[in-house]
Amino acid sequence: MSKKYQSKHRSIGEVKYPPLERLEMKKISRKDILELLQENRNPNTIFSVVFLKKNGEIRRMNCMLGVKKHLKGGKLKFNPLERGYLVVLDTQKKAYRMINLETINNITSKGVEYYVEG
Repeated sequence: MSKKYQSKHRSIGEVKYPPLERLEMKKISRKDILELLQENRNPNTIFSVVFLKKNGEIRRMNCMLGVKKHLKGGKLKFNPLERGYLVVLDTQKKAYRMINLETINNITSKGVEYYVEG
């Protein structure tokens, strides 16, 4: 590596990162999950959810509720909430996903991490 390059850029050891902020942690019951998520109905609110997929894998997803931008014109033939599912937009894959409300482990929203009991 040339001295010119080294003098312009600091090495990783010299970079100072801000301290990590600790999230406030709360417990929430399964029946209160839907109420909490309805507070995130604003399309600009991103929240994180950890849940168990149908195939047994644990998945962490950043998602949003109430987004209509990526719809292709089709309609669901059933009401997902009646079957215990929540329709969200996965912000990383830009695709709609259904989350089973019974398999949610924790939710992080607005700087608060909620652990699901029961």
